[in-house]
Amino acid sequence: MTHDYKQAVEWYTKAAKQGNADAQFGLGQCYYYGHGVTQDYKQAVEWFTKAAEQGLAAAQYHLADCYWNGYDVTKDSQKVEYWLNKAKEPRR
Repeated sequence: MTHDYKQAVEWYTKAAKQGNADAQFGLGQCYYYGHGVTQDYKQAVEWFTKAAEQGLAAAQYHLADCYWNGYDVTKDSQKVEYWLNKAKEPRR
């Protein structure tokens, strides 16, 4: 099975701009790993934040990782703790 990351980025972008949290997270991952786009932690953090604010646990975890490692953000243990706690909250 082959992956067409460039096409995935196109579709993720369309849905992410419409507020779809899963697409925002997917687009964030593309930027985080450099799949279909140039690796760009700033863009990854932006899209992870949008998805995390909508309650997507995977995005909250990845955002905490960015703050832990200082990926285009200032390392911030309080934000790490905040987003990890949000990620483990039960869904309603």
